[in-house]
Amino acid sequence: MAIAFDAATDGGNSATGTLTFAHTCTGTNRFIVVGFVGNTVDDVTGVTYNGVAMSLIAKVLSDSTRYVYLYGLVAPATGSNNVVITTSSADTIIGGALSYTGVKQEAAEASGTAAGASTHPQASVTTVTANAWVVGILAGSTNDDTTADSGTTFRASLTAARRKLADSGVPIATPASTPLGMTYTSAEWGCVVTSLAPTPETFIPKIMMS
Repeated sequence: MAIAFDAATDGGNSATGTLTFAHTCTGTNRFIVVGFVGNTVDDVTGVTYNGVAMSLIAKVLSDSTRYVYLYGLVAPATGSNNVVITTSSADTIIGGALSYTGVKQEAAEASGTAAGASTHPQASVTTVTANAWVVGILAGSTNDDTTADSGTTFRASLTAARRKLADSGVPIATPASTPLGMTYTSAEWGCVVTSLAPTPETFIPKIMMS
């Protein structure tokens, strides 16, 4: 079964230390990722969807000294349910969610992070399974216009143009190091990406008639 994009949500922002927003998942063999930017302190205490704890895929301290996170959950509930991101202090949180169908019902297979001070935010992950998709968050520090790299599809802007949830848009046929990236005019950023494996094809043997 091939992976397919399901839905994207810009979850907005909160300065209270808790960000809550609704996201709707549909289809079968589901997977949801939540990408968000926190503050200068790594003090996330939990991320849930429909009350179910999500797992940290990876995080990075951006060049602008704000943490960027990517969380994931296998088989999220269908329908509209709340994502809740919580920190231990009154941090500003800016985040959103992407969901997919046709994903192997296991944890994300690999991840990659990068941070820097150039005008080209980009991070790569080496996919493991044929026809995997690459998914992630690209976060810059100032509100400049952004342009997606070739091979990167923007799915949501998180409050402002400088923060994007993105994916490869198509399966990566052969396992390889695969980047997601963008260009813009500022020079402080952090990116986190992961790869999602497709649901294995079911083999049905043919019955030979004699």
